[in-house]
Amino acid sequence: MYKVAMYNTIKTLLEHGKSLREISRELGMCRKTVSRIQKALLNGDSAPRQQSRCSGLEVFHEQIEHYLASGLSALLIHQKLIQQHGFTLSYSSVARYIGKFKRAECFVPLHSLPGEEAQVDFGYFGEFRRNGRGVKVWVFSMVLSHSRQSYYKVVTYPFYQVHIDLGRLSG
Repeated sequence: MYKVAMYNTIKTLLEHGKSLREISRELGMCRKTVSRIQKALLNGDSAPRQQSRCSGLEVFHEQIEHYLASGLSALLIHQKLIQQHGFTLSYSSVARYIGKFKRAECFVPLHSLPGEEAQVDFGYFGEFRRNGRGVKVWVFSMVLSHSRQSYYKVVTYPFYQVHIDLGRLSG
């Protein structure tokens, strides 16, 4: 669909006495499209009309709102619609529809003085092979809240001790 700028361009070229063929050749578009836009301009349209589509999910709007209020994810809502109503739309359609109603998350930055706070996490990284044997690997991470300086340490089983080199944090 052509936008307002194309309507204005065609309007200007028509006012300068250009023919439909000349305009279509100059703009690289079909003559029928130029003719259609000319008719719209003669009818008083200064911009293309917005086309509104009705989603296939509008029928289930109240049901979807109920599912969202009860804390179900888009995947579970999609599965319930398939099971209960023989629903045929894709999961991505359901996720897009639900995205219109979800509130955006808000994050408040935390401010702290130097050395006052650090955020620590310890997570499983996976299983790797070392010397032909499987070794479970974890990662220790610490981020200083003031400077956002970070420190990571890879830890393997059975050695759970984490040695933090504080000298590396300040550098």
